[in-house]
Amino acid sequence: MRVYRVVAWFTLVLFAASTLSAEPEPQSGADVRLLVDVSGSMQGNDPNGLRREAIALIVKLLDSDSHAGVWTFGSDVKLQVPFAPTEQNWQSLALEQVSAIHARGLYTPIGDALRQASRMSPQSSRSDIILLTDGKVDVSQDAKANARERQTILTELLPSLKTQHFRIHTIALSDDADTQLLSSLSRATDGLFVVAHSAAELMQAYLQILDQAVVRERLPLEGNEFHVDSRVQELTALVFRPNPGRGTRLQQPDGQVLSQSQPGDHTRWHSADGYDLITVSDPATGRWEVLGQAHEQNRITLLSDLRVRLAPLPSHLPAGEPLVFKFCYTDSGEVLADPAFLKLVRSRLQAKREDGAWRTATGSAVTDSRGCLRQELTGLVEPGLYQVRLLIDGKTFSRELRHSVRVESLFGVQLERHMRDGQVSYTVRVTPQHATIDKQTSAVVAHVHDSNGDSSMRAMDLTEAGYWQLEFIPDKPARTVIELEASGTQLDGTEFTQALPTQYVRYPTVDDPVLDASDPEVLALEQQLARERAALEAERKAFAAQQTHQSSSQASSAALAVNRAAPAAEPKDSGLGWWTIAAITIANIALAAALYWLYRRFRKSDVQSELDDIEQQLQSGEAAAEESADVPQVEDPMIELDDLQADVDDLLPMDEIDNGSADKDAK
Repeated sequence: MRVYRVVAWFTLVLFAASTLSAEPEPQSGADVRLLVDVSGSMQGNDPNGLRREAIALIVKLLDSDSHAGVWTFGSDVKLQVPFAPTEQNWQSLALEQVSAIHARGLYTPIGDALRQASRMSPQSSRSDIILLTDGKVDVSQDAKANARERQTILTELLPSLKTQHFRIHTIALSDDADTQLLSSLSRATDGLFVVAHSAAELMQAYLQILDQAVVRERLPLEGNEFHVDSRVQELTALVFRPNPGRGTRLQQPDGQVLSQSQPGDHTRWHSADGYDLITVSDPATGRWEVLGQAHEQNRITLLSDLRVRLAPLPSHLPAGEPLVFKFCYTDSGEVLADPAFLKLVRSRLQAKREDGAWRTATGSAVTDSRGCLRQELTGLVEPGLYQVRLLIDGKTFSRELRHSVRVESLFGVQLERHMRDGQVSYTVRVTPQHATIDKQTSAVVAHVHDSNGDSSMRAMDLTEAGYWQLEFIPDKPARTVIELEASGTQLDGTEFTQALPTQYVRYPTVDDPVLDASDPEVLALEQQLARERAALEAERKAFAAQQTHQSSSQASSAALAVNRAAPAAEPKDSGLGWWTIAAITIANIALAAALYWLYRRFRKSDVQSELDDIEQQLQSGEAAAEESADVPQVEDPMIELDDLQADVDDLLPMDEIDNGSADKDAK
């Protein structure tokens, strides 16, 4: 683990340095390598072969100046589609071979697939590997062999791929996939990691990753409308159909409608399940409209000599850091640096979190001496996957570029449970996720408070391994909340303060050891309960005897009682009346509640038996009291007992809170 952490930090430092120094450069063709899992489990997770449709769409969307290939891996690794330039003949062959992708493999050799795909010489400054799987590393029936292969991928293969400038994007097609491995591969190489649970999510994942691998300019869509300027030589419309029974139609500026049955001149129309891909050469200038239901994934890409050249953007960003766009406008490859032109063009940056609304960033672009612009997108503080877009408005033309970025917390938090010599303990570990954190000037503080009312602030210890740690040993039953906050500076001097995920601990759990019955506190409570039970029994017997004596006295002296002129004196309270019973009962309920609270997780059956006995005794006492007609009429003390019982219930432990901690046996 330490070896991988060092490798990950080192690669992040290298990427951060390359990103900071990146400038807009002429774009070369993409280098895309598609790796597809064909193990038998894919039959269950992709019964309709949706990955074939998604890969076929990627093949169609690749520019002719790109290089691409398709590898499948199951029982072995096979080059399904040769790695070659993506011209027309290659696309025809690729579509034919992709349709033959199956799900009959016995294993999941992820490492071998990465090794074979990376043997081809890079055809671009950065090569993109797109890996789709639904499982874990599986090269043998021997679990130890699989574990060794997984470790080899992380410690040997991954650093090698990073050195060769491969960016690994990963898609998990089920929750059973090794998401930790996949996310590690992507994060270390600045690729995207996405989990897809449906056909729509799988298609969206491939399109998001394609936008990372191939920077394609778009014509902005406003609802279903878009504007074509005179510099557009060709447009390609990808239109999704929520209703498969209704075909796509395009309305031109002159009102003429294009469809699959009437495509018109200069139009190529490909229709597949769920979408249409329409290419129009020499499109008419003006306002176009897609006739049909709007869809988030619809896009209009274009070919033009008037382009936006964009510097590489990171796929991962620390929370709170600005995403810096560096770009320039080019015409036939030459940078447009004319101040009059640049003054007319406006640029906007927008971002949205998953399924959220677009938010426009404040601030404007700054132009350098070469005519290139720099603009920052700020406010990305909540972790998650964001869609960002650069919108260009040049009065007579408009452009849009999209990018996906995963915003990450500056720190990772892990809660571990340990068992040593019969004692339960917890460890909270806070690890920097980015090498830019200055650990010597930063600190992590924990606010620990529990259901018993205890509260304390603790500074976490910085270990030699480079992470902060807090040891927590519960000494009594409680629900504990640990709130974390990190603050300090980054290596560039930037200050930060960040609230980290709150951790929850409930002690004891069902797996925790039973409290020692010889515990002095437990024994004291047991003895007190025994004394109170004995006192209650004695009081009940005396009270019953008194009532019997009073009944017989009334029967033998009824006449004497009638002839008395003065009112009868109030009977002497022998100390055995309602209030005596109420006081003893209250004490017993409170004591029983305390003992029940202490024993809840340890001796449920014994405590329940005790409580049942107490309840039966209370009911017997209440019945005996109601039999007496001479007891003075006072306010029913059971109302007060109910109120007290409600107060006692409030003191009892609440329902269990899932603390999400991971059990870890001491070694």
